[in-house]
Amino acid sequence: MTPQIVVAIENMYNQRVPGPWMYDATGVEISWVTPSLGSWMKGLTARYRQLKNWIERDRPASFWLTGFIRPQGFLTSVKQEVNRQHAADKWALDDVDYSTTILKEEIRSQELGGLGDKPIKAPSQGVNVHGLFLEGASWNSKGGFLEESDAKDLKNLYKDFPLMLVTAELAKADPNARGPATKGKETLE
Repeated sequence: MTPQIVVAIENMYNQRVPGPWMYDATGVEISWVTPSLGSWMKGLTARYRQLKNWIERDRPASFWLTGFIRPQGFLTSVKQEVNRQHAADKWALDDVDYSTTILKEEIRSQELGGLGDKPIKAPSQGVNVHGLFLEGASWNSKGGFLEESDAKDLKNLYKDFPLMLVTAELAKADPNARGPATKGKETLE
């Protein structure tokens, strides 16, 4: 056995995630980082289940955002998709910003990344996302704002964030922004 295999076996015996499962040879993160092998495997199976259902069935009504290794890429594709839906309006991708709307109470499920038994309707534009959480804060659903958590309650330090609609909209020009307008080679102020 090679020394790398011996180290990987020792890591698994000690319930730690082997380094090559999380980082490539150059040290770049290629996977999610978790403290134990059990939580890493649980995340792996939940991620697999989300992608498998998406491929075999249909587009999910809500995406487990933390289930993506690169959620920024997923959100960029959402922005591109909304932009394409407005092709007749001639939206330019550079002129589009994200828009979010909090939809419901927190979705709690025993299963990592799951929606539980709540029926969720897919939006006509954009995507619903779930699986986000807050640290040291909670969402006040009646008032629609963030509020501080009780600092003494260490058992409930992390709070689930509600289901959220992520879409894109045409950015509004900021009337207060000052920038030079150009005409030909002259700069107008």
